[in-house]
Amino acid sequence: MLVGSRLVAGAALALGVAAAQAQAWEKLVMPGLSYRMEVDLATPRVIHALRYSPGSPFVRPRPEVANLVVYTPNETKGREELSSLVKRVGAVAGINGDFHPFTGDPLGAMVRNGELISPPFPDRAVFAWGPKAAAVGRLKWKATLYPDGAEKFDIDAMNEEWGQDGFVLNTASSGLSMAKLPNAHLVIKLDEGLVPPSGKVTGVFESVITDQEAVQIDEGRAILVARGEARISRLSKLKPGQKVTIDVATLGLDWKKVDNVIGGGPFLVVNGMKFIDWKQAGFKENFALQRHPRTAIGRTKAGDLWLVAVDGRQPMSEGATLDEMAEVMLGLGCIDAINLDGGGSTGLNLYGVGMNRPSDGKERPLSNAILFVGKLAEPSTSPVVIRGPARIDAGGRGLYTIVGEDGKTIPTAEVFWGASGAGWIDQGGMLRAFGQGSATIEAWVRGQIVSVTVQVGAAPPPGR
Repeated sequence: MLVGSRLVAGAALALGVAAAQAQAWEKLVMPGLSYRMEVDLATPRVIHALRYSPGSPFVRPRPEVANLVVYTPNETKGREELSSLVKRVGAVAGINGDFHPFTGDPLGAMVRNGELISPPFPDRAVFAWGPKAAAVGRLKWKATLYPDGAEKFDIDAMNEEWGQDGFVLNTASSGLSMAKLPNAHLVIKLDEGLVPPSGKVTGVFESVITDQEAVQIDEGRAILVARGEARISRLSKLKPGQKVTIDVATLGLDWKKVDNVIGGGPFLVVNGMKFIDWKQAGFKENFALQRHPRTAIGRTKAGDLWLVAVDGRQPMSEGATLDEMAEVMLGLGCIDAINLDGGGSTGLNLYGVGMNRPSDGKERPLSNAILFVGKLAEPSTSPVVIRGPARIDAGGRGLYTIVGEDGKTIPTAEVFWGASGAGWIDQGGMLRAFGQGSATIEAWVRGQIVSVTVQVGAAPPPGR
């Protein structure tokens, strides 16, 4: 294991050939955050992980929606690639978040810095954290709008495109209030701009907009959209200037201790033991029992958070079953852990470099992610270059290093490697080629990102 600039090789010497199939590197990103890569060529499996120590004054994680709002008027309705979101926010690192339906909004619970963005999905696990605490659980949600002097409105959903009869509350963090026609959008000016996961928010009814599939929501406003003749009729009876109260209750967590939540599922580890509730959570057998790319989040007994991405559906990494993913989280010391979205959505980005290899061959647009926000390192003005073979054969390997303008090799502990195309690279700088084509190597070092393209030729004939 590479820790800082030290190589611990005792395990490899003890285990001989088997250990030669497995390596691990752990590198400090900044105080409170480190990156770990594990390579197991025997399985085969490649694991990427971020370890975060709560209380760090340098960096803090938060869930974030793509484009910073749930919906935007584009072809994906607001989804965004992880690398783009990391760049948009200026984040140190990021990992993909919750599942999403075709509409593009997060499927399950999401709370961002004390603001409710998305209510929970029934019977699905959530992971929550605050400045000093973290927890897993399931949540129940209820929301009601009370107009002064009028009958209450039971709210069916929040920040969601709606196609059936009902009432949906959309906030400015949704970006748009969307519903199929016919509909009516009740615009409310809020006394306070944020809707908490549990609590009351007051406001004043301003206007009703009818039969619009999408209505922009301004800051400080919320919209209650209605579908169904009877519900639309009820909205029409309200008067501009009428006061309203929105009462939200999300049960299952201590909101005095946590202010961020990400949804997912199923559970992987609870109280230090495997607990995989994929049937109860509504997942299918092939999702649970077959190997796929996976993402998970967990906490250790000491309070550290692990965010883990496992590559899959590729020659160097088949992925993991849910049971194997639970083993990975236990191996990292997690006492609680849940599964997040995976498959082609699995991604881990560090300083703008894609550390993992998406199974689609390119990034998939996401509805949300977990970002680590902190002060980025000032880029060095001293030029650096990647040194190594310009061409390797398919099935072959090549070792790459970073060299400064003084001609000296920069220690690998300071370099974060990533690769795409016809090869993959470990954190020691070893590129392994798959097949003919080209491989692009990217590396972050001392605040700079440098890259090089390596040509991959045909594998040599047998016997040569």
